[in-house]
Amino acid sequence: MVRRTEFAHMYPKHGARVYFLLDTDRGEVVHFVINLVLVLDDGTCHEVYRADTCHGFAHEQRFWQSGRKMMLDGSYTEIFMEKKKELLENYPRWVSLFRKSRGLKGD
Repeated sequence: MVRRTEFAHMYPKHGARVYFLLDTDRGEVVHFVINLVLVLDDGTCHEVYRADTCHGFAHEQRFWQSGRKMMLDGSYTEIFMEKKKELLENYPRWVSLFRKSRGLKGD
């Protein structure tokens, strides 16, 4: 039986919202979404980073770079844990890089 878990957290200092969704079956991740969004003061949202399995394969997109899908190798469980950790350690820098790449004020 597949179990869905979702959680989100705002980091107001950076104007960032982090969102995680994962579906597990018998302890293994079978689908996931990791999303980092910049929320501007006017409410406008911009995707900064995304990793997911929404197209039948694991991939990530870094929108301060090209935004193209980069394939990820490994089990979905390993990839989810690795990318979650990477995002939580790096989101302030990624938001800053995104702002600079788009000419947005802040940081």
